[in-house]
Amino acid sequence: MKTAESILMEKGFNHQEANEIIDQELDLKVRELYNVQNHPIHLWDKYSIGDANEEDILIDAESNTLPISKYNDIDDLFNDMTEELENLSSEYQYESED
Repeated sequence: MKTAESILMEKGFNHQEANEIIDQELDLKVRELYNVQNHPIHLWDKYSIGDANEEDILIDAESNTLPISKYNDIDDLFNDMTEELENLSSEYQYESED
């Protein structure tokens, strides 16, 4: 199974670069898309509960992608977030600072 990291590495990024892109750019976009940027969840191979309260996350969580949907199951939310992270990795283009 492909992960966001493996997708970026196939594009020529090394392990460290791929993880920096994921941690510093793509994960932030995903959290904003699902309105969970203020919750302490963790990104490892996929999203997981950290010090967060599952009920609090589900109150705020919604997809800002179409179709917009609210969540009542944390696994469904994290699966969708993981899928979106992989999609963003597939679409990622290196932006030079020139």
